[in-house]
Amino acid sequence: MSGLGVSGLSAGYGATPIVRDVSLPELKAGEVTSLIGPNGAGKSTLLRALAGLLSARGSVLLGEQDLLGMPVGERSKLVTYMPQTLPQGVALSVLETVIGALRASPHSVATGVADDPRIALEILQRIGIEALAMQRLDQLSGGQRQLVSLAQALVRAPRVLLLDEPTSALDLRYQLRVMNLVREVARERGMIVLVVLHDLHTAARSSDRIVVLSRGEIAAAGAPRDAITPEMLAAVYHVRARVEARGGDDLLVMVDSEI
Repeated sequence: MSGLGVSGLSAGYGATPIVRDVSLPELKAGEVTSLIGPNGAGKSTLLRALAGLLSARGSVLLGEQDLLGMPVGERSKLVTYMPQTLPQGVALSVLETVIGALRASPHSVATGVADDPRIALEILQRIGIEALAMQRLDQLSGGQRQLVSLAQALVRAPRVLLLDEPTSALDLRYQLRVMNLVREVARERGMIVLVVLHDLHTAARSSDRIVVLSRGEIAAAGAPRDAITPEMLAAVYHVRARVEARGGDDLLVMVDSEI
């Protein structure tokens, strides 16, 4: 399957660019790339630009398809974006909202499963929230709504999945479950996943590659052990730290002091 190429991308609010001339390594089908960096680095801005929610300049190609040149409605058939802030006051049940997302998926329509509630229930089960199926969304906690939002995103089976801090409101158990599931589904469906994360351990353990953003520009990119280094942590996060490999790409980051 074709990857996603991002080259020379600049985007922001008004006349002020937040991300400047960003070029990412090719984002490959079936892989998870984590976008990390300090607060204000432009991570959410980059995701919103790729989703078509901000005007942007540059090149964003999904195979040979020019995403920047597409109307937002057409782009949304290929790209699904899960925001960090979730809507409140929705009176539908959890199952109804996930079925609604399923019906909006071109993949589901094409495969004839757009009205099959079993598909929606299966994704709720994989996340571990099937017990919430008949509860109203406006009666859930912030963490529960975040899990439902993830179910809506995954059930759409997009070509490109953009997740903005999908574990920010979750406890440790669900953080691990969510990121393991995202990686599993990416591989099963050949999805391209770009996810914003703050926790470096989670990013290293859950990602095929890491991209470090600092002040709207790429500071490092590569496999987790190549991107998360003492030198990068000093330059980007302004801390003295040690990084130890614990098997595979599981890294232990030990911060000693500020710089």
